[in-house]
Amino acid sequence: MKPVVRKNIRMALFIILLLSAGCATVYNPATGKKEVIFIDQESQVAIGTEMAKRMEKEYPLYKNARATEYVNRIGQTVARAGDRPDLEYHFKILNIKAVNAFALPGGFVYVTKGLLNIANKDELAAVLGHEIGHIAARHGTKKLQTQLGYSLLSALIFQENNYKEREIARAANTAFNLISLGYSREDEFQADQLGTLYSYRAGYGLWGMLSFLKKLKKMEKQEPSLLKVFLSTHPPTSERIKVVEEEVKKLEQARVSK
Repeated sequence: MKPVVRKNIRMALFIILLLSAGCATVYNPATGKKEVIFIDQESQVAIGTEMAKRMEKEYPLYKNARATEYVNRIGQTVARAGDRPDLEYHFKILNIKAVNAFALPGGFVYVTKGLLNIANKDELAAVLGHEIGHIAARHGTKKLQTQLGYSLLSALIFQENNYKEREIARAANTAFNLISLGYSREDEFQADQLGTLYSYRAGYGLWGMLSFLKKLKKMEKQEPSLLKVFLSTHPPTSERIKVVEEEVKKLEQARVSK
């Protein structure tokens, strides 16, 4: 069979599977667009749970009850102000000196001890809002759909439970690797905008994200080793600052016009 014919058959099967799954386009308030998401919320949580197990196996948790409660309280407050408040969120701290934060599909958010050491309350709220923004916009889920597509969709729809579990585990492994490589520039800019919006809606300072990014900009010269991984998976900080400045300006104008 010719490659072109084989490709067309796969595409036709993929479309049939989408229709079988009832995958109509749904409006996503986080992105402001209609999107096709065939990995349902239950599967997103299952994938995220498997990824979280791997995350916590590879990186130790910072087991400080007071600090964990502080992060969780702020995170839950911001999550309720986001575009997926129905999702159960989990906020944890990794015992790592480097400054970083991660979001996994299904509501799992991690910040490092290093980030916690440099961020004030408003800045932390904005960072958590950024990660919640990735989840609300389903950035990780969409990357996974693009990567696994047909095989994952068929498993979610037609296969027996034990096969589905294996596919969920495979999807979690793939998603972990994809997210480790970072999101696109557009996804990161959008998460910055959403983080600014969500933290502001939740009652935290409007300038939290901007303040945090400016702090990172100074650290790039003073303590670059703490930002090595972070900078490798995000757009240049100066560009992020410009995006957030525009978002802050827009929110300020909306506040004044009320």
